[in-house]
Amino acid sequence: MALRDCMKELEHFQQLSSHPSMDEGAEFIGVSHEELSKEIGTLEAILKIELFVRQRDRLILTSAGEVVLNAAKKIFNDVRELEESLKSFKFEYVEWT
Repeated sequence: MALRDCMKELEHFQQLSSHPSMDEGAEFIGVSHEELSKEIGTLEAILKIELFVRQRDRLILTSAGEVVLNAAKKIFNDVRELEESLKSFKFEYVEWT
């Protein structure tokens, strides 16, 4: 699996980073603690880095995690901007022959 196949996990990582614990992040996102933990583990395995230092009930973003977070923010901001800019276009169906 490549990073481009993990946009949901990347988005959940971005959302989780603003919460102090996996439980609070999972509740905010609307997934179970176990599911979110698995998603973060998948992302860490793909990137071959640790995104968080896990301490009991607390998550601390690593330096590498901060780099990924900044990139994720840019990616999702660019997607939002693209969606907004496309709203002004009407759907045009072109039949290819």
